[in-house]
Amino acid sequence: METQRLALRPLEEQDVAELYALVYADGRVREAWSGYAGTLHAFRLRFSSDPVWHAEDGLGFLAVVRKAEGRLLGLMGFQRYEPDEDTSHMRFEDPADEVGRDPALVEVELTYALGRAYWGQGYATEAGRALIELGFRRLGIDRIVNSVLVHPDHRSLALIERLGFRVVGNLNPPVIAEGPFAGSPGAIGILTRVAWEAGQVGERNAACRL
Repeated sequence: METQRLALRPLEEQDVAELYALVYADGRVREAWSGYAGTLHAFRLRFSSDPVWHAEDGLGFLAVVRKAEGRLLGLMGFQRYEPDEDTSHMRFEDPADEVGRDPALVEVELTYALGRAYWGQGYATEAGRALIELGFRRLGIDRIVNSVLVHPDHRSLALIERLGFRVVGNLNPPVIAEGPFAGSPGAIGILTRVAWEAGQVGERNAACRL
């Protein structure tokens, strides 16, 4: 899948060391992404064994690559909420919004991590628009639900707003005691296929080639 500047492709074994350097070796990126502090060797094992890194059904992480020189910038992809998954870290203002309320819905989180040198250049927005189109048009996704922090240094809230998510408060956000996001309140972004289809579909199509 390609956009104007980017290619999104499956991650490969040869990406592991560079990906680790981009999103785990840099503490600021790591804390914004997942907090995982394992070694490169441990990450290699995780990469080889966890299906989320291989996106075989279209759900999972993809490499975000700048086409001009084939440079790996980071990753982005969908993680599906499973029926028995603990989502207690998200408590919605409206109970009707709760994840899993309808077992027939395919609900996912859009997750991403880019190397810090590539922040603020519109890459996450560009890749996110392409993935959302893929998810709603091709993968059968019904709803994307993202839990994010509200903090001046946390870019995820601004990203989901640019991508058209409806943002509501999180009544039970994760408690962060230390680090750059300590004490940050939480929010939840919600984007449904119905709402997305009601938007400016033509404008999005012009930017993405599936």
